[in-house]
Amino acid sequence: TTTTTTTTTTKLSPGYAPSGLTEQVQKAINAFGKSFVKSILKSEPGKVGVYLGGDGGIRENLERVSQICRKLGISEDSIYVENAFSRVDRGGGLTVKRCPYFPRDAMAVLASFHTLILVDAKKPVAMFGYKDQNFSSLIRQAEDDVWEIEAPPGGKLEDTFVAIETALEKKESLWRTDIADAKNDKHREKVTRTAKETTLLEKSGKLTPAAMCGAIAKSQPEKCVVVDESLTSGSMYWDATDAFSPQFTHLTLTGGAIGFGLSAAVGAAVADRSRKIIAFQADGSGLYDCQALWTMSRYNLNVCVVICNNSAYNILNIESAMQRVEDANKTNLSKSLTSLGDPAIDWVAMAKSFGFRMATRCDTIESFQMVFQEAMEKNDEGPILVEAII
Repeated sequence: TTTTTTTTTTKLSPGYAPSGLTEQVQKAINAFGKSFVKSILKSEPGKVGVYLGGDGGIRENLERVSQICRKLGISEDSIYVENAFSRVDRGGGLTVKRCPYFPRDAMAVLASFHTLILVDAKKPVAMFGYKDQNFSSLIRQAEDDVWEIEAPPGGKLEDTFVAIETALEKKESLWRTDIADAKNDKHREKVTRTAKETTLLEKSGKLTPAAMCGAIAKSQPEKCVVVDESLTSGSMYWDATDAFSPQFTHLTLTGGAIGFGLSAAVGAAVADRSRKIIAFQADGSGLYDCQALWTMSRYNLNVCVVICNNSAYNILNIESAMQRVEDANKTNLSKSLTSLGDPAIDWVAMAKSFGFRMATRCDTIESFQMVFQEAMEKNDEGPILVEAII
């Protein structure tokens, strides 16, 4: 038994060091691994979904989940990360989907699966309540149809992966890699085709959110960190990076309180000065912590700030529409409360006042592509701001 275990863990997880689990816990996760593999291999292909959270988005864990899923016949288009994730390592051919933002859309996606696998994630609930929304949980599966993969007591998430992988090795004749591979090829082709049609179709003229997303995805360097608080302006960024981007780390807002992006970019830049940091920032949210620009300048941080300037708190306009907020007096009061156009905010002037040596405004596709590409090639000149007028 000892020899078998050593051979299996070396093959599946080089460098793996057991957490020193108690014998009782080790037996429990081994039993879990066997039950999990047996159940999923009996399930109907296409009816098993995966929902990732927490450390499930770190590259080594995500790659591991992808390999486990492939053997179980679960394709990449059935693997989702929570919408408000803290970190997902993406790009370089590693493809997963993002759960929709609005509760009804998210619930519909998750309800399309008979069985749901949660990886280091709590059972998802709606972040906001809406009129006529009589639910909070986004899961409709029965309790027995939800599997929760998490770190065992006193252990690591990797311990549970090892238990599953060990059980899988003993069921090699039942692997469904052919099913997963066929679906994955089609999914990747669709993602690339859609991204090209939506984000690269426009070659010149007025800058649009779609063209901006495509340009960033195509030009961002390998191993960069993208702090994403682009909100409505960045809706096409996910598919564009799946299609075009090398490996990178993606961070985003983990709750409903906007205004974290610029400060988080400072933290990322201080934590790892060897990596380019891109702050993909909505203009309204950026006003919550614009003083972070001064910190970037003061410490000469390697950050490129892209301000998505649509002169509005557009996410609040969408939320108001979802809540069916009506202006009884037809005065457009609610719209005026979310407008940032009067007076207009000059982000270039603001950045320069905080000490930025490089700050540029772009309102065409050509100018944005050129300026952003140049910004990606600079690493020691201090922070850069690109104001994208969209």
